[in-house]
Amino acid sequence: MNTSEQDCQHNKRKFSPSWAIETAMNEPITLSLEQEFSQRAFADQVQQMSREQAQELLLMLHKQMMIRETTYRELLKHQWEIDSDAISG
Repeated sequence: MNTSEQDCQHNKRKFSPSWAIETAMNEPITLSLEQEFSQRAFADQVQQMSREQAQELLLMLHKQMMIRETTYRELLKHQWEIDSDAISG
């Protein structure tokens, strides 16, 4: 294994998906003031929805969240040049 391959292997270990997850779980993520305002405005809108509208919105947001997760997984797979099974656990 040449030096660049060793560096690549070292970087994969250092910045592995499990490292990223552990780091994110241990460091609280705070919203900016603008994001907090947006969250509050969204909460107010949801309060005005019917149960059916809120359920439809929840299903749509869940789908978007899964699409975003898949997009991140593919980006990480491409960036780190690793097997997708290693990312998904």
